[in-house]
Amino acid sequence: MKKYLYRYQAFARIRRKRQRLEDLIVKNARYDSSPLWFNDPFDCKSLFSTKGTTAHHINMFCEEFVHTVQEQIRDDGFSPEDAKREMIARLSTPRGMRAYLEESRDINQRLLERVAILCFSETPTDILIWSHYADGHRGLCLQFNKAVLGRVPGALVKVHYRPEYPVFREYVRLKTRQAKNRFLLARKSDRWRYEREWRLVRQEPRGLAGFAQPTGKFPDDALTGIIFGCEMSERRRRHVRDLVRQRRSGTPVQFCEAVRKTEEYGVAIRKLTYSR
Repeated sequence: MKKYLYRYQAFARIRRKRQRLEDLIVKNARYDSSPLWFNDPFDCKSLFSTKGTTAHHINMFCEEFVHTVQEQIRDDGFSPEDAKREMIARLSTPRGMRAYLEESRDINQRLLERVAILCFSETPTDILIWSHYADGHRGLCLQFNKAVLGRVPGALVKVHYRPEYPVFREYVRLKTRQAKNRFLLARKSDRWRYEREWRLVRQEPRGLAGFAQPTGKFPDDALTGIIFGCEMSERRRRHVRDLVRQRRSGTPVQFCEAVRKTEEYGVAIRKLTYSR
């Protein structure tokens, strides 16, 4: 099992934009994101793949759905049994199923407004991630203790990658609402497989106002290391070391640097002699 998870960060030139990184290092501040802000329009927003869906799966889905909203159905003057039969009839045709799933995207949108996610990677050496999320290797990568992250409110889940949308029959078989939510929030196209992503997922009933305010704090012993990008300037490195010195609590922070490999495209991680 991997002991650490990693979060790649740019080192913004403008102080206001850099404040979140500085708050994280000094104060353990956490800035979660809404899945509505993600750069992949399919992430957490995709339709289901209905391959292999049988009448049994449709019946299971309709029964659970009607049970969940049965009070509302009765208030509208209908019986749950009639509502279930009507729903099964509609979803039993490919056209009806597709129309229903299209309509459910609006419901999914409202649910996502109350979800907060923080993303990590299993690896600190992927050169594409360094390029995409750490300002072309001019930023840094934060190392977190995975076990400690498991103590943060919410669920720490591994992202699964596939070429097709989340499969409807697999979703239906899940027993709890929590498991179903994790299923939908931890599925991505296999084109993103190189990220080897983990997510800290939690409910945020009030929604996220934006990037300005922290959404919580990491435990003091969560941050264990900082890896400088192979293109990060010495001036920026000194600034980060000064930030670490301002930490008032927590485990020692090990400094490392990413260095270019000599025989192939890639970077290796080399420990540096100074630490907090």
